[in-house]
Amino acid sequence: MNTARFALVLLLFFFCSSSSFSQTDTAMLMKHIQQSADSVQLTFKFKNWTKFADLMHPKIIELTGGREAFISLVKRQMESLKDATIDTMKTGNVLQLLYHKGEWQCIVEAFLQITVEQTTITSVNTSIGVSEDGGLSWKYMRVSDGNEARMKSFIPSLSPSLKIPLNQTWRGTLDEFLKVYKVKYPASGEMMKATN
Repeated sequence: MNTARFALVLLLFFFCSSSSFSQTDTAMLMKHIQQSADSVQLTFKFKNWTKFADLMHPKIIELTGGREAFISLVKRQMESLKDATIDTMKTGNVLQLLYHKGEWQCIVEAFLQITVEQTTITSVNTSIGVSEDGGLSWKYMRVSDGNEARMKSFIPSLSPSLKIPLNQTWRGTLDEFLKVYKVKYPASGEMMKATN
């Protein structure tokens, strides 16, 4: 085999290997995101606020006055839902995944169905996930409508390319909601059908 042909074979092998490696990396990232987002849902459902705090972004913990203050705040907020029954919690789609300033960042949906005084209510909320260790572990922050700019001012490392959808609430079950659900974005009015 002549040198030029050998170099071409080597180059093709390297290109195919690196392309395959990138796909594997993305699949592994998605797996870790799904697992950690599911953990957020479970710790919330079972009111394990200590573990819940462990899964939150450190800046959110800091802004609430530290770990114990964050846990107390969550407990107080949950008092308003003491008469509600959590029927279903489900991690939705990873709507966006990108690498910015040395960390992986993602946007993940979270669905919640509760019953309050015999009324079933379903909501979809958005979380931003951040990983500083190559996607192995993730820290999250819930984003409510209208605070995208504020979140990015608190955490300047967040990518300006992150597109944060609107939270939505529906009177009815999660199954009913998913039949009509579309992701909605506030600025552009852009919508796309979620694939659940």
